[in-house]
Amino acid sequence: MHRTSRLVQWLSGWVFLVGIIGLTMAAQAGDGLSAVYYNAANLAQAQAMQGTPNFRIDANVNFNWGTAAPMTGVNADNYAVRWAGRVQASSSTTTTYAFRTYTDEGVRLWVDGVKIVDNWTSHTAAYNTGTQSFTWAAGEMHQIRMEYYEGTGSAVAQLEWSVNGAAYVAIPQTSL
Repeated sequence: MHRTSRLVQWLSGWVFLVGIIGLTMAAQAGDGLSAVYYNAANLAQAQAMQGTPNFRIDANVNFNWGTAAPMTGVNADNYAVRWAGRVQASSSTTTTYAFRTYTDEGVRLWVDGVKIVDNWTSHTAAYNTGTQSFTWAAGEMHQIRMEYYEGTGSAVAQLEWSVNGAAYVAIPQTSL
């Protein structure tokens, strides 16, 4: 019995790894972001990004699930999501980009490996503006990763950008 459980763990690890690699490769500019939804048993697991993984590509991060589950196979409460991929500078000239999130519960955001949002707390819906902006040339591709967890109650997760100081809007799929 012990060998069987170790084999199942080993195979589960490979399935998880292949899923991540496949999603990362699938997420090119215009395809959206790779998303791993963790169906956690409790809030502590959700905050640690642990639990049963469910994979998909999301066009962008612009969700207001309310009290519903984010997808089939994931709890309505006590789950976490990691979106990862690349964001492409959309302007035809060198432009400054600022980022912010709007979430109900915890959120972290990295751009090119720099953590610019870190509000990994249980909270009601709130905006979190990145701690720095980025100046990119037209067409440049940059790494982006957002982590989110939901405890209980309403759930919302949105990722927005401001281009050259204009109003914040959801990052369009064409740039993800």
